Amino acid sequence: MLGELEAVVVEVRPWDVHGVGYVDVTVVYPDRVLETARLSRERAGRPRGGGARDGDQGGQHDRGDPAGLMFAWTYLDGSGEEIGRSPRFADTDAAEDWIRSSWPELLENGVLAVILVDKESGEQLYRMGLGAG
Repeated sequence: MLGELEAVVVEVRPWDVHGVGYVDVTVVYPDRVLETARLSRERAGRPRGGGARDGDQGGQHDRGDPAGLMFAWTYLDGSGEEIGRSPRFADTDAAEDWIRSSWPELLENGVLAVILVDKESGEQLYRMGLGAG
């Protein structure tokens, strides 16, 4: 349970940025919306609920991403509607490496296309389908 919403954890991915440990946790809700939150390793180890900060519910638009992480994937369903967002990345290479390993799981959870977005400028860099067809 996340607050009052049920969700299933679909991925937990630890990683480091300049020696600081983080964990990206991706969940899927019953309506098939995916949400990813970035937690510090200290925060991820706490056995309590909540979101990006103590006392906040948090969410895909309020992850408290570290400064300098400016690229993210927007997840789209079959009708082109946004259904979630990835964690943020420092550069396009890191974002593309992540999508290369994550696309099968995203597709399995209803994400049919993604858009790479420069979060600093708001520019959509490119759109990519995840499945055949």
